Amino acid sequence: MSMSRYFRLQLYNSFVLDAPQEDFEFMQTFIENNELNLLKLQRNLSPNCESELLRCKWKGKRERCDKLFRKVETTQGICCSFNLFALKERKTGDQRKYAHYFFDEPEHTTSSGYKTGLTVLLDAHTKDYLISSVKKTGYQVLIHDAYEFPSSSIQRYALQDRTENMLSIKPRSTYATEYLNTEKLHVRRCYLPNERQLHTFRAYTQINCLLECRSQKLFHKCGCIPPMYIPENKFWPSCSFKERKCINVNKNIFSSVLVNKSTNYKTNHYTEKYICDCYPACNFNLYGTSKHYGQLNEYFSQTENRFFKQLKVENQILLHVFYDELTAEKLRLDIYENWISFVGTFGGIAGLHMGYSFVSAFEMIFFVFVRPVCNWITKQQIRYRIKRKRKTAAGAEAGPKTKITSKPNNPTCT
Repeated sequence: MSMSRYFRLQLYNSFVLDAPQEDFEFMQTFIENNELNLLKLQRNLSPNCESELLRCKWKGKRERCDKLFRKVETTQGICCSFNLFALKERKTGDQRKYAHYFFDEPEHTTSSGYKTGLTVLLDAHTKDYLISSVKKTGYQVLIHDAYEFPSSSIQRYALQDRTENMLSIKPRSTYATEYLNTEKLHVRRCYLPNERQLHTFRAYTQINCLLECRSQKLFHKCGCIPPMYIPENKFWPSCSFKERKCINVNKNIFSSVLVNKSTNYKTNHYTEKYICDCYPACNFNLYGTSKHYGQLNEYFSQTENRFFKQLKVENQILLHVFYDELTAEKLRLDIYENWISFVGTFGGIAGLHMGYSFVSAFEMIFFVFVRPVCNWITKQQIRYRIKRKRKTAAGAEAGPKTKITSKPNNPTCT
């Protein structure tokens, strides 16, 4: 059996190929006789990053590619990763060899534009292609957070050979307010910083949690986990061809996210639960990306002659990854409504639609009840005073009349 057939068989981890059982048994015997396992075989068959990455630039400065990139075993295969800090420190193989190169924390850049980001020249090795999981030559670029392990659910772009690619990134950050601390987990449905720790990864993210959860479930079913599905762990041995049937029977575990939904999940969303309680993180970063590409031609560039020095451009790929703006969008995750905001919202809506408030209630009572009564009493008092004045005036005019006559003391007769 040729090595190309061995390579074809080892791709069974992605469930792409279906070979006869005899071929798998022969392959397992071959591996055991050579003191190998599937993980070691895949490592030997995968190319080195040194042969894939020809030239590298970071922040406009030429750098050694082995200083920026490290070889990482992921669910998508063996990748050359830049700025990955998802795993807890466990250096093996090439990581120990270049340990003095790697940074203690993720790299940052404070500028925008393709000349201040990451530039990589890749060799497609089109002549070495024998079989691939996709029907094209080139590379796949995966964009994710530095503390998030690469998986099948993150965004990716395909790079065709003989092209120059501009991959611009627009970051968005979401943070949680302190008011979320008062809510229970199944109410806020996200984890606060340092609320949950993982065994394999440095930081909690939903993707990291799902990787650990699915691996644990598959280990309980088959007693092992597929090679490279999660970083090598002494507690979870790597599967061989002997466990192939068990993996195929339980492969739905790799796509499971939610616990079986109950009948009333459409009316009550609190019944919808993630497996292993793998809720999203309350604080997280998202990276929106856009890609532009064109044909690669070294003769059109007058400023990159040193970058292409002593290099014949044939099937290479030039990739620029950079921030497209100096600013980022920051979002706040907060409680939508509590009792205080509810009362304020109700009063505002009532005041808007009905002009109603507590002051309006007192005014309505005053104008409907108090003021009419006061007006009536005032009118009655005025009427009483008018009547009293009239009676007084009438009594004075109806009193007794007197006539006074005078007579002289010495009357004179005539």
